[in-house]
Amino acid sequence: MTTATSSYYEIATQLPPDSVVTLRDVSWEEYEELIEHLVEAAGLRVSFDEGTLNIMTLSPEHEKYVRFFEKLAALISVRLRFAGRRIARARRIRPMA
Repeated sequence: MTTATSSYYEIATQLPPDSVVTLRDVSWEEYEELIEHLVEAAGLRVSFDEGTLNIMTLSPEHEKYVRFFEKLAALISVRLRFAGRRIARARRIRPMA
């Protein structure tokens, strides 16, 4: 890990919940190296755009909403599959005239 990347890593892992830090003049290679080391860091969102690196930590409240929407999406998916099966079954069972 390069010196710059290790300092970015230290910054990212020591941020308090619900905070954002923006770093400028970061190379793509440094960004990729940082991402490799942050793979296991939960609660971090990292973005890169033309030399600007944004690191955001998520609050526990944010994570609670994420879990809620994950469960809601799964429930809707299951319900739509059952509805689709009923419609398909209804189309197959037509009386012959």
